[in-house]
Amino acid sequence: MATGLQLLQAVRQAASGDRLLRYQGMGETIGLARSASTIRDALDRIAPLWPRAEASHPARIRVSGRPGKFRLASPWLEEEQTAESETSAACALLVEMARSWLHAHPGMLCLHCAAFEANGRLIILAGTNRAGKSTLAAALGAAGARLYCDDMLPLTAEGAGIAFGIPPRLRLPVPPALEGSLAAEAARDLVSADERYGYTSPTNLAPHGATAPLGGIVLIDRADTGAPDFYHVERSEALSQLLLRNLHRDIGAKATIDRLLDIAGSVPVIRMQYAELDAAVAELLRLDPDDWPRGKPAPAKDWSSEHKEDLVAPAAEFIRSAGVQVREVDGEVFAVDPESEEIFRLNAIAAIVWDMFGEPTSLEAAVELLAEAYPDQDQEVIRRGVERLMAALLERGLIGPL
Repeated sequence: MATGLQLLQAVRQAASGDRLLRYQGMGETIGLARSASTIRDALDRIAPLWPRAEASHPARIRVSGRPGKFRLASPWLEEEQTAESETSAACALLVEMARSWLHAHPGMLCLHCAAFEANGRLIILAGTNRAGKSTLAAALGAAGARLYCDDMLPLTAEGAGIAFGIPPRLRLPVPPALEGSLAAEAARDLVSADERYGYTSPTNLAPHGATAPLGGIVLIDRADTGAPDFYHVERSEALSQLLLRNLHRDIGAKATIDRLLDIAGSVPVIRMQYAELDAAVAELLRLDPDDWPRGKPAPAKDWSSEHKEDLVAPAAEFIRSAGVQVREVDGEVFAVDPESEEIFRLNAIAAIVWDMFGEPTSLEAAVELLAEAYPDQDQEVIRRGVERLMAALLERGLIGPL
């Protein structure tokens, strides 16, 4: 039953002449002010595969303003967002539509990734913001791949991916280095664009609600030169990358770790380093979940780095904080702060140090034990690493002084 405040909002919105919209699966209605009604046309061009549903007052998501300065408000925004163009306003609105859909479907995770279908299963492309996942997705679409997303992929409790029906968004202008590429081909047929971004029109985009099981995960990295190459990924690294890219925290940190760990352990994961876009697309299109490449060994990493003096008093003793939940994966530890539910990854060396804090331990004692375990490692390097780690654990409240 609607509250008095909701009824008052409904009356005000009806009087304002807002145009009401709702899309399939959303829990909220969108209200478009008359001056912002062109946003509906942009949505129609960008996401025709996300069907509309019956809308009713009150509208909890609202777009107002006019071209040059649109304003967007929603239950999940702390303050109004502004956008200059119809395309950028539609982009911001699509994010809030996805949030509404996720809140209407409890128990979902949502990965920040691109995804395409291969042999009936999804291959996820995950990387940093500059790794090129949207450009790869646009190029894959131009090559005829069945695309699920370039940005947001909801995951069911069973680990299947669901399409929103939103096409890839390209950064504009296309760099000169990509002239003649599949990305440039995708950029020639944009359905909505401004000076900075444009939505592509892939011919094989999965419609809203399409579902497929996961078949593999590719962590993507850019390189300056060289042919695309694949590298082995440990399960703990795969879990860490998935945790970093989970956009929707609906089920709690511990349950999220368990769900994503199941995915990291049940589907193959590999890292692809690439320099040339079309060559990378060709390699991706050859991937088969049933015949996954093994990949080269990952290069070793130096765990020493710049050091700040006196981060931790050498003789002071510390112990694990009460209530911290942990999950061990392949020798690494994922710790969950009981208050904030933040998740922290401790690599194999850090996990050894963490284990020491089951009892009162000082920096001096931890360094001495590790020096015995790794006699070939420079003791000053060990000391710097342990002190840095202890300072980080202290800052995050995972350990505390006696």
